[in-house]
Amino acid sequence: MKRVALLGATGSIGRQAIEVIKANPELELVAASSGTTSIEGLAPLTQTGGDPTGLLERAQPDVVLNAVVGFADGVKRVHFSFPLSLNGSLGFYLTPSAQNTTVELQSNYGHPSFQGNWLPVERSVSDSAFQAKWSIPFLGRNYPQAWKTEVGMRKEIDGSRFGVELVNPVDHYRMAERSVKYAGLFILLTFATLWLIEVLAGVRVHPIQYLMLGGALCLFYLLELSLSEQLGFPLAYIVASIAVVAMVAGYSRAIFHHIRRALIVVAAVSLLYAYLYILLMNEDYALLIGSVGLFLILALIMYATRRLDWYAVGARSPAPPEPL
Repeated sequence: MKRVALLGATGSIGRQAIEVIKANPELELVAASSGTTSIEGLAPLTQTGGDPTGLLERAQPDVVLNAVVGFADGVKRVHFSFPLSLNGSLGFYLTPSAQNTTVELQSNYGHPSFQGNWLPVERSVSDSAFQAKWSIPFLGRNYPQAWKTEVGMRKEIDGSRFGVELVNPVDHYRMAERSVKYAGLFILLTFATLWLIEVLAGVRVHPIQYLMLGGALCLFYLLELSLSEQLGFPLAYIVASIAVVAMVAGYSRAIFHHIRRALIVVAAVSLLYAYLYILLMNEDYALLIGSVGLFLILALIMYATRRLDWYAVGARSPAPPEPL
C-alpha cells in the first residue's frame, strides 16, 4: 500500500485527489495540509497553514501530491528526487508540463539521436558520451498550463514529447537498410556498363540477360542481411560481394564470349561494392563521398563515349559471337 501525503487538500484539485485516493484501496492518505481551512480528521496527520516540511518529515509518505496552486507566503518549496534505472531502453522521452521546463541529460553513450518538437538548446556529443539541455516555455506548447477536465488534451500532450534515442550506427540491420537505399543506383550503373559494352563493342545483350544479372545484384542484399546475423556485418558483406561478383563474372563470360569484356563488368561491379562499403563505413562523410563518386562515374562514362556517333548506334549491325 502506498502512503500518500496531500498538500492543498481543500482546493478543487485537492478534493479530486481525495476522491481518487478513496477509490483506490492501494492508496492510504497519511497526511494532509491546507492553507486556511481546518481539515482535522481528514488524515492521521493534518496541518493548516505554515510550512508543510515538518508534516512530511513526520508522515514519511511514499508519494507527495502537491495540489497547491502557487505558494503562500512563508511556504518553502518542496524539493524531491528519485532514482530511475532504465535497462534495455532504446530512448528516453519527456513532456513539458511546467511554466518553464528545463531538462539536463548526460550519458556515457556516444550516438544520440535527438527527437521531438524541441531540440536541445545546448548539446555536446563525443565518441563516448553526450550532454544535452532543453529549455521549453509553456507558451511554446499547444496546450495551456491548466484546463477543464472535460477538455481532452491527450493528442496535444503526446505531440509535445521530446527526448533522445540511443542508436547503434554499426547495427547490421541498420547497415543493411542503408545499403538497400543504394540498390537502384548500383543496378542502374551495372546495366550502364553492359550497355556501353553493347554500344562500343557492337554486341547484343538480351533483356532476359539483363534481368538475370539484375536478379543476382538484388540477391546480394538478401545474402548480406542473412549472413550478417551469423557472421557480423563486415565479414558478411565480403562473403556476399565475392559470391555475387563470381556469379556475375561467369554469366558475363557466357554473354560476351570474351574474357576481357567480362572482366570489365566484373571490375565495375567489384568497384561498386567497394565504393558502397566505404560509404557505409563513413557515415559522417557519406554525402561528400557519394557526390564525388557519382561525379567521377559520370566523367568516366562521358570520356568513354566522347567519340561515339550516337546517330549510328541503332543502325550498326551486331558483331558475330566469338567462339568459346
